[in-house]
Amino acid sequence: MGVRFSLVDDTVNTAVEGTYSVTYDISDAAGNAAPQFTRTVNVDGTLPVITLLGADPLDFSVGGTYTDLGATASDDIDGVITSSIVVAGAAVDTATVGTYVVTYDVSDSAGNSAVQVTRTVNVVNDPPVINDFSISPDPAFINSAATFSWDVSDETYPNLSRHPSQEMIMDLWFVSIRGLYWVSGLV
Repeated sequence: MGVRFSLVDDTVNTAVEGTYSVTYDISDAAGNAAPQFTRTVNVDGTLPVITLLGADPLDFSVGGTYTDLGATASDDIDGVITSSIVVAGAAVDTATVGTYVVTYDVSDSAGNSAVQVTRTVNVVNDPPVINDFSISPDPAFINSAATFSWDVSDETYPNLSRHPSQEMIMDLWFVSIRGLYWVSGLV
């Protein structure tokens, strides 16, 4: 065949990150030289970095609409590689209370994989909200009868609303200051 190939410059050190040039000379059997060819080689051992957007862990109300808050990814050579992120892990079931783990992975063009990043999504029941609460007599005394009434709203149980008055025997503190109190007794 008679093709002569010559490696003019090869200083690539695969143990040291950086940009290297490799130069080649090629000629045929008659001695006709092709233009010298130089190839740029990037040695990249730096891992890309994934950064979560938003909270982790994320508490989310059961029954709502979950939208992933996402993440960004960057690499020292490739720059912004957010569009290459692969989101996987558990599908967040907003109808079921539980803990779900969403994973984020990305690799750069050199094949370096970022350290996997995860987000924990806790689908939780929100506590019911007491919209109106009354006690009679006000104040109520220890070991005396009192009547309580309340109106509660709860997104998880929408049929839970108005509760009829209940008479209880107080076994706690003297209640005369508005605030949050734990009341226990006999219904």
